[in-house]
Amino acid sequence: MKIKSLSFLLYFLFPLSIFAQQSKFYVGLGGGIDVYDYEFFDNPIDNFKHQFSKTDGYSIGMRLNFGPVSKVRFSAGAYFSQKGYKLIYNWTSSIDGDAEMPKESILLADFVDIPLSFNYRLIGKNSFHISPSIGVMTSVNLENNEFSIMGDGSEIASNNISELTNSVIANLLFAGKFSLIIGIDLSKAMFISLEPYVVKNFNELDKAIIDTTPLNYGGIVSLNFRIL
Repeated sequence: MKIKSLSFLLYFLFPLSIFAQQSKFYVGLGGGIDVYDYEFFDNPIDNFKHQFSKTDGYSIGMRLNFGPVSKVRFSAGAYFSQKGYKLIYNWTSSIDGDAEMPKESILLADFVDIPLSFNYRLIGKNSFHISPSIGVMTSVNLENNEFSIMGDGSEIASNNISELTNSVIANLLFAGKFSLIIGIDLSKAMFISLEPYVVKNFNELDKAIIDTTPLNYGGIVSLNFRIL
């Protein structure tokens, strides 16, 4: 399924790349770490002792930068990303050595993140520049997987989310995003950028398990090419 996910991403990016070359825009390739801050419902599973915790994710992909004037830019992109959480089972009886009872499960959901943003070059001196950026992001669900560690230490993987949790994984996620693009020119046609960001979700990854998502944050490092 990873090959299918990457094929979907390349299918989306290829026409954008051709369009960027014809229009002589900026193209960036990069990836980074995503840190999620979930608040879980107190007792989403009836009559079951449990504990939830967040897991961090990652994103990798491509973006295009274009604009009407030198200081004003618009960006669009597509990033393959992984989001999820961990469920720790607290059984009333010991399950040590029981291959049929899980000790913990990790839910991982694969998405394509599609950000659209407005950037303004606030500082630009010599080869160094800083651009605040604000925009929105839509995430499209590709696949959900669950990885469980059983009582005997064995691992089981499945693309069917456990019926025990009554999970309802979103097909689409919507969010607002603020970032600060810090760029350093490597040459006249290339620069590297570090982009710390904060994301506010408008809906939840799993509406049956997650109560709210106050803020997500992280950073993306990318290599950007100026197509002259």
